[in-house]
Amino acid sequence: MNWPLRTPVRAADRLAADIVDLAADSSDLKRQNAELRRQLAETKSLLAVAREANVTQAARLLQLVRLVRALNEGAKTRPLQPLSRWVKFGPMATFLATFKKEN
Repeated sequence: MNWPLRTPVRAADRLAADIVDLAADSSDLKRQNAELRRQLAETKSLLAVAREANVTQAARLLQLVRLVRALNEGAKTRPLQPLSRWVKFGPMATFLATFKKEN
């Protein structure tokens, strides 16, 4: 190849420049890899928290479904008993008391 100023480019010079470029690229990739691994760990942690919250909410929802069924059955079997008495002293009274404490 003819260079404009007729300066020869030695293969050793080209190789040394390539090695420097590769080393710089490698360190950048290592930094990016470390950052991505940190982000992955943080995402996994958030996912575990979300799953735990989902399980808690599902359990709470099942308790509410049981409560509604119990209220419905109680109203069918004892239509003359006041609802407030059933809520205070009925089979689900302790569960209903937790709502009063939270709110």
